[in-house]
Amino acid sequence: MTNALTFRLRSLLIAVGLWAAGSLNAQTIVADSATMGAGYANDVYYSLDNGTVATPAAANWDIAFYTNTWSAGIITNDGRSVTLWAYPTADTSGYATLDTTGLSTWPPLYNSTESWENGAFNRNSKNHPDYGWGIYNVITHDVEGDSLFVIKTRNGMYKKLWIVKKTSILNTYHLRYADLDGSNEKLAEVNCMPYISKNFIAYDLESDQVLDREPAKETWDLLFTKYTGLYGGTIPYIVTGVLNNIGSPANRFYPVSPDYLDWSAAPFSENREVIGWDWKTFDMGTLSYTIADSLIFFDSTQAGNIRRLWFTGFAGSSSGKFYFSHQLVSGAGVGDVEVSSFNVWPNPATSYVNVDLPAAGTIIISDISGRQVVRRQIQMAGTSRITLGSLPSGMYLMQYVNGKQVQTSRILVY
Repeated sequence: MTNALTFRLRSLLIAVGLWAAGSLNAQTIVADSATMGAGYANDVYYSLDNGTVATPAAANWDIAFYTNTWSAGIITNDGRSVTLWAYPTADTSGYATLDTTGLSTWPPLYNSTESWENGAFNRNSKNHPDYGWGIYNVITHDVEGDSLFVIKTRNGMYKKLWIVKKTSILNTYHLRYADLDGSNEKLAEVNCMPYISKNFIAYDLESDQVLDREPAKETWDLLFTKYTGLYGGTIPYIVTGVLNNIGSPANRFYPVSPDYLDWSAAPFSENREVIGWDWKTFDMGTLSYTIADSLIFFDSTQAGNIRRLWFTGFAGSSSGKFYFSHQLVSGAGVGDVEVSSFNVWPNPATSYVNVDLPAAGTIIISDISGRQVVRRQIQMAGTSRITLGSLPSGMYLMQYVNGKQVQTSRILVY
């Protein structure tokens, strides 16, 4: 007998309508700042509802593992010059004889600017069951490493690296790495289970240590940090900017008046770089940063509030200080929106899933690249069957949209 898996999800509350103009005008404008420190020494995790949450050192880790049990996402600290290359000459059988001849011609791998989960180690993914660094085993449900990598750490040390396996049932990664000549070899395990309240658990390849550096994922909305962006949309380039947390989507409007309030005029995006870095430019004449005018952001916070955000200054590397203002424009308690739950089963699934919805709405299923693959309008509350057709095996995002709420979950198709 198939058991339903109940997903009790936090509503993003991204379309509940505007408050009356008088109520909007009464909301306090908060002028605040976030300080990374001289030389951008720290990252700043920031809540638009509560202020600065944490300021961990930014340059003491090399790679980090997405803690979700169903995920195989691995990122690099690419904002601190950590660089990753996939070894093009051999599979894991070539670990002992790995040769870096021609390294300068190998294409470096960087984290996706769009998705937190699509890290540098995943960039060669061919979709399920291939997750870039490894292949999903349908018998054991582990992800087994099939690729070798060369990595340059943030301090310029070169190492060969093999992500041997992720034991999914234990949520544990197994690593094997060494200096290029094979010396200083380490076999390490990174157990993500104690850190599932965080997005990532970090690892230092130089000191061979796990680093618990992030605050709980539901406590922050924005990350002020250095990362590799795309200059001109194509050229990888280390930038200093702002990334959105998972579950804290945002949108941007340009050009608009400084008092622009219509946040519902465009959909919110889960892209992590909605805010990004290009709201500022360096003026060579004044040797200072200028801030783009007529640019307004709206962010749906972890608490379900909608806040209007705009930048007012940037100090650069002398203090790493960002100046900005934000204003509550829609609160989680406004109107009659309620957070509800819905059942999805079976999960994992093959050709269909059943959904038990509290009200009529739309079911949208997207693949890990964000491409919409299924869209179904549900006319009434209750149980409906969603046919998956010939979807390739893999992880998918399911959204339930009922006009007032957007709830997101994962389904595994095999």
